[in-house]
Amino acid sequence: MTASDDPFEEAARREHDDRLRREAKIAAVRDSVAHRGGSGMRTAVVVFAGPYLLWAALRAGNHAWTASAVGRAIVNFFFGSGIPFALYTAWMLFLVWAWAITVAGRRQAPRPRQPSNE
Repeated sequence: MTASDDPFEEAARREHDDRLRREAKIAAVRDSVAHRGGSGMRTAVVVFAGPYLLWAALRAGNHAWTASAVGRAIVNFFFGSGIPFALYTAWMLFLVWAWAITVAGRRQAPRPRQPSNE
């Protein structure tokens, strides 16, 4: 009886190959889920940014931009007058912050180990 005829060795080899296939499937699913989450955040930022930019452009035409206190005028533009626009600005800042965290986390995350063919 040779090593290749051993039924236990053959069963162990089949089990090892099966485990490698399962791990590869799990890694592929994990990778697809990770990439899908990032695009959802990007979509949310784009969807909410359109109306926000339009509203900001309409407000900018009527806002008093004084040369002596430009910093105060900018803060007043975004947060000073009008609670709804201030809340929308805070929401947009939160969305951009969350999107930046997902992008940074995706770049920092270690890649899953690829199964080796031994």
